[in-house]
Amino acid sequence: MDESTRGQSELVGSVLFVGIVILVISAFGVGLFTSIDSEDRQLTDISVTVTADSVTVLHAGGEPIAAADLAAVVRFEGRSERYNAADVGLPTPFKTGDRWVIDAALPYDESDRGASVSVTVISTNTGERLFEDTVNIKISAVSTEITVTADAGRRPA
Repeated sequence: MDESTRGQSELVGSVLFVGIVILVISAFGVGLFTSIDSEDRQLTDISVTVTADSVTVLHAGGEPIAAADLAAVVRFEGRSERYNAADVGLPTPFKTGDRWVIDAALPYDESDRGASVSVTVISTNTGERLFEDTVNIKISAVSTEITVTADAGRRPA
């Protein structure tokens, strides 16, 4: 058989092989990236302070949250209370620097100072826990007013 009658079979074979490899890699990549869960997460930094008479939720940074999508659950010794931000007229959106003070029907009282309370803040829209921790009930600061008066009738010696 003469070399000149073979045509381009080696070149065509190489091009076809490269094409098949590219198709296989592309199909694998598409399958991999479409299977990744693209669920939106709420990127929000929440902090909570618990005192004897209130629970304060602070939006410390990140994305704003609609008040209708925000709830807090406070648990203490088997008792649990759920609070919805929309029910108390919290401004929407709840954004960086905003505070939500929960002070009604807490599952603990003044006598429980120093005890641990579990607080969970959730996005009701996604079901995601934005904050979950067990914190100690802090003793509220007592305000004391001191009045200083000058004694005008007395002179230093």
